[in-house]
Amino acid sequence: MDENSPAFRAAAAILQDQAEDLLLLEYVECVQRSGFPITKSQLMAAARDLRRRRDPAAGEMDRDFYGSWLLDHPEVRIYRDATTLIIKFFEDLTKIVRDCRIGASEYWSQDECSIRAGTVRQQVQVAVTESIRSQTSRGVDPSNPESTGLLVTANGACDTIPPWLIFKTFPASWPEEGEAVDDNDESIRFVQSATGFSNAEIALQWLHHFNMWSWKRSERAQQSGKTLEEWFGCDAWLRNPQTPHSEPHTATPTVRLPHEKIYRLLVIDSSLGHTSLDFFDYCRKFDIIVIVIPSDLPFPQSIGEDV
Repeated sequence: MDENSPAFRAAAAILQDQAEDLLLLEYVECVQRSGFPITKSQLMAAARDLRRRRDPAAGEMDRDFYGSWLLDHPEVRIYRDATTLIIKFFEDLTKIVRDCRIGASEYWSQDECSIRAGTVRQQVQVAVTESIRSQTSRGVDPSNPESTGLLVTANGACDTIPPWLIFKTFPASWPEEGEAVDDNDESIRFVQSATGFSNAEIALQWLHHFNMWSWKRSERAQQSGKTLEEWFGCDAWLRNPQTPHSEPHTATPTVRLPHEKIYRLLVIDSSLGHTSLDFFDYCRKFDIIVIVIPSDLPFPQSIGEDV
């Protein structure tokens, strides 16, 4: 068949659509494998991203796509009752912790809060504020400085990993984006976004950081006597340890049998940056189980919020 013929192009388009549909279903099953339902916004964003891999200029999905896709895939169950969702959340969480041998040092939660830093009477003042993504942050600093995002992560053993600060306007006199502040705080990282909050790109960058530090904090990982590079055969950026300056995402991590795997559990919120295709794919490669906490539940780390 002529590759330029309308019939050939139509057949190719059908095959592409079918392949994308299978990838989308795999993504949804990955999100819901532990019983955590995917939201409409997450499904629509994933479908859009898959389409843009083929056509970078593709627009948003049609409004009818969500309903039609669910009708075509009745195996995907959407829980609409909040009480049912919360009960199922804790049932599934208990099963995951038991079946995957998750200890306190492998159980992590990440949260994002807002801080406001500014100079008042020649003194630097920092205030932690309540942060709701859809609303303006509530500041208590009289200078009304710009809000800055703070990514914090802790585990059940009370260990933490170095935080990330997200600036809307990056201070010109500070280190380059992604670099350390100084010798005393070499692990803290500073990044920039248009909103001062994390996005899909920052979330994926942070995930590499989490992978590296959470392995060092894991009791089971330390008992193995192996570094992250030795266990997976690549570093956190998927590079061959023998060629650390090579291009990232060129090595394939070692896949172990289920009973050999050292799982880490990461509890996050349901923002789109945390539930992107690339985010889940990276976690799958490094045996990181992602749990998206229901919006009806208070987050484990309510930093700076009113109690």
